[in-house]
Amino acid sequence: MVDDEWVRSSLNQKGVMVKQFSNVSQAFIRDAASATHDLIDMGCAYGIATLAVLEMKKHIIACDLEQEHLAILKQETPEDLLPYLELRQGYFPYDFDFEKSTISGVHCSYVLHFLTGEEVTLALKSVYDWLVPEGCFYLSAATPYQKSLTFIDEFNRCEVQGEDFPGQINLKTMSQFIRQERLHCIPENVLPDFTHVFTIEILTKALKRAGFTIENAHYFDINFPEQLDHFFGGNGRGFLGIIARKPC
Repeated sequence: MVDDEWVRSSLNQKGVMVKQFSNVSQAFIRDAASATHDLIDMGCAYGIATLAVLEMKKHIIACDLEQEHLAILKQETPEDLLPYLELRQGYFPYDFDFEKSTISGVHCSYVLHFLTGEEVTLALKSVYDWLVPEGCFYLSAATPYQKSLTFIDEFNRCEVQGEDFPGQINLKTMSQFIRQERLHCIPENVLPDFTHVFTIEILTKALKRAGFTIENAHYFDINFPEQLDHFFGGNGRGFLGIIARKPC
């Protein structure tokens, strides 16, 4: 299923690293050029965004759950750029603690859908605290509109009942909400034991509760080949991207 031209499998059953930049990731890299403080790539995997920022000789802290991902990133970083790279291993949000108002931007691409609602709330609060005033949080996450999911009715039901995070799917219900004709095609190392999908409305509400203002929010699909689009495509709404700013 996994095509090396498009994705790179993770080493810890946390899906894949997509080898193309979303609009949000492009914005993070573009804005990094004028950053006045450190930057963070949270859940960096093999560090495709980190490497792009390092090319501008900006200091970036690459964070990931898997130590081997960070070791590979260090190996693939040109020697002259290593002074600008800092590596941190841990589980977001619990294992990371940065000083308040010391970070210009935080990139968090395809990470939140591995976190519970409680963890998302803590993650947003933590990032808000770390950012300098006018600093930005660059987010991409999965939505309930992906073609492989049959979750939207359940999502809507939970949202109507007032749940802050109606998109949580655990291991017991995973197979119930993945189309059966596609379930058997998913490798074991790609299917997680928990996933969390969001709509723009749900995630922007959570960001605003944490104190952010929303600069940009949009749906998009990754430009996958057909065999992957059957799983992750969503007719233009398979993923969402948000740029949220910490006000002055």
